[in-house]
Amino acid sequence: MDYSGRRKGLPFSGRATSAEGSTPGLRHSSLVGSSLDSLGSCPLADRRRMRSVCAIALPGLPVLPVSLGRLVLGTADYIACTPLGVVKLIEHYGIEIKGKEAVVIGRSIILGKPAALALLERHATVTICHSRTQRLDEVVRRADIVVAAIGKAEFIKGDWIKPGAVVVDAGYNKVEGRDKDVGDVECEAAAERASYITPVPGGVGPMTIAMLLEQTVKAAEKYG
Repeated sequence: MDYSGRRKGLPFSGRATSAEGSTPGLRHSSLVGSSLDSLGSCPLADRRRMRSVCAIALPGLPVLPVSLGRLVLGTADYIACTPLGVVKLIEHYGIEIKGKEAVVIGRSIILGKPAALALLERHATVTICHSRTQRLDEVVRRADIVVAAIGKAEFIKGDWIKPGAVVVDAGYNKVEGRDKDVGDVECEAAAERASYITPVPGGVGPMTIAMLLEQTVKAAEKYG
C-alpha cells in the first residue's frame, strides 16, 4: 500500500499491522532519524477496536486521549487531522469563527468531538448533533457554520442550510449506482444557499492528508 507521505517525498515507509497482529487499519511506520514510530489510521472497519488502536498509537502514550484532553484544556499540541483540517480550511478563507453559531453533526472521537472542541477554542458557540438529535433540521437551520460528519450519504438536506452559512462536508460515502462518491450534505441544493461549501471528493480529504504530514513533521522535529 502506498501512503501519501511517500508521494510527498518524505522518508516514510508504512505497513498495516497492530500490537496483536490482528487489528486492520493501524499503520506502523518508520520516520528516518526519528523516535516517532507509529501512526494510527482511523476510522477502522471494525469500530469496536478503535479504542485499542488509539491506546497503542505510541507505547505508553495514548495520543488521541491526550489530544482530546488537552483540547479541553486549551493546550493541545496535536489534533486529530480531519478536524484540524476543517478549522484550518475555514481560517484560510478568512471566515470569522469567533461569535458564530456552529453546528457539528457527528460525535465520533476522531472528528465530531475534536472538531467541536477546536471550534469552541476559537470562540464559536457550538452545538453537537447526531443521528438521534430531535428536530435536527431546525438546529442546522440556525447555524452560521455547519460541519457534517455523520457518515450518511446526503443526510443533511440543502434546504436546511441557512442562507450565507459556511458548510464543511467531512463525509465520504459510496452510493450504489452513483458514479461519484458523495458527502453527508446534499451538495447541489446546499450550494445554492451557502456562502462557502466544500466539495466531496476534493475538499476535506486533502486537508486531512496535509495536516497528517504537517503534524508528523512537527512531532519528528520536536522528538527526533
